[in-house]
Amino acid sequence: MNTMKKKLVIKLLLLSVTLAQENNFFSLSILSDISFSSKDSSFNSNGLEFVAMGNLRPNAHVMAYFHSPINGDPPTVEEVYVVFMAAQMKLGYFRPDVGILNKTHRHTFNFISSPNAMNYMFGPHSWASLGIKINQELPTPWKSNIGMNILQNGVGEGMNMQGHSHGLSPTYVDSVDGFSSLITLKNQFNLYGDKILFVGLNYIEGRGKEFSGGDFKFINRINQFSSWFVQSEYFIGNISSLHHGISYHPDETLSAGYFMVGRQFNKKYHLGLLADHWSYKLKATQGTSIGLYGDYVPNEDNLVFRFKLMKDKQTDNDEIYGIIEMSWSLGSHKPKRY
Repeated sequence: MNTMKKKLVIKLLLLSVTLAQENNFFSLSILSDISFSSKDSSFNSNGLEFVAMGNLRPNAHVMAYFHSPINGDPPTVEEVYVVFMAAQMKLGYFRPDVGILNKTHRHTFNFISSPNAMNYMFGPHSWASLGIKINQELPTPWKSNIGMNILQNGVGEGMNMQGHSHGLSPTYVDSVDGFSSLITLKNQFNLYGDKILFVGLNYIEGRGKEFSGGDFKFINRINQFSSWFVQSEYFIGNISSLHHGISYHPDETLSAGYFMVGRQFNKKYHLGLLADHWSYKLKATQGTSIGLYGDYVPNEDNLVFRFKLMKDKQTDNDEIYGIIEMSWSLGSHKPKRY
């Protein structure tokens, strides 16, 4: 872990003590998991994740995610940032709000891990960067806002790849100058009843790369613990000569997308289908995955059992594998979301 991230961890611990002494809102949660994959016939765990949140003042909220793997790798900071709610501004080290899954932490996935297509685009542990984000609500009949980000790292570099992953190999941090910029347009349409449609547009440029993409999610919420949804993301762009530590032709183009449908039957059971596709234009390689996933909550939402059965078909490979996982938490941050 580099010096900057060590300082962030120390400041976080000092901040937690200060907040506790001032009787401000503060919470600290611990999460972990254990899984077994038929892909490598072994038990695995992502180690421990610490999630801290608190209020610096009424309109300033702090979030921090700290990951400690159990395989001997050093601990890492996944996110640590401050949200100034009145100014609609985020400042710190965070996962940009691009698409749907990038900003979502893995321990809340009903489907265990991100779709392969999104792994190839943003990495198994998502795209994170130091930077600043400003939101501006738009005067539309529906809920709409535009987000503007200036980010230190580009897509495919500087990722947090510590710990076990069923996906790609560890990434490489390059030395390209300049910043990345991200512009997002998020729209929320409240339809009849409790049906909601979310539609997003995304554009990323800088540090030798350029991407554009869209996302949507339709959810029909029957009650607090029962719903069904349809969700999809698609991105295409130039990945330059280096992406996740792998060298490519400077004009290489990567396209990646997924489609997902899921049903939360009640507080205990969730079941869904997932399909994704990715392809490199010049390299002429591609892959498609399709699978079934689900989870089961025995009692409270701090303990979740999950499974995923996948069929992966790539240019030179075709395999079927399964993963089972148990996730748990202590504290207010739960692995199960409804």
